[in-house]
Amino acid sequence: PLLVLLIQLLHGFSFSIMWIAGVAYADEYAPAGKQATAQGLFSATMMGLGGAAGGLIAGYLYDLIGTQRMFQSIALGLLLCTLLLAFNMPYRVAATAND
Repeated sequence: PLLVLLIQLLHGFSFSIMWIAGVAYADEYAPAGKQATAQGLFSATMMGLGGAAGGLIAGYLYDLIGTQRMFQSIALGLLLCTLLLAFNMPYRVAATAND
């Protein structure tokens, strides 16, 4: 139980960082005058669509392969997304530097 509490503290920190980065990204890449709309879409996607899709996918995986495999599958998917983002990020930084 103590480990769960410590991990939950890290989750609060990581969620805050993710939220700040997402809002800043939406603001930076939105067309002029559409920054608030982009930030609203980011919020709706993260809190509405993301939560609903996550619940549906996790429920399906839970029924199909069980709890342990479900978490392993989700962790693998997140790792792949992280690697994809990490390898794509230098190209985005270079492209924005050239603009």
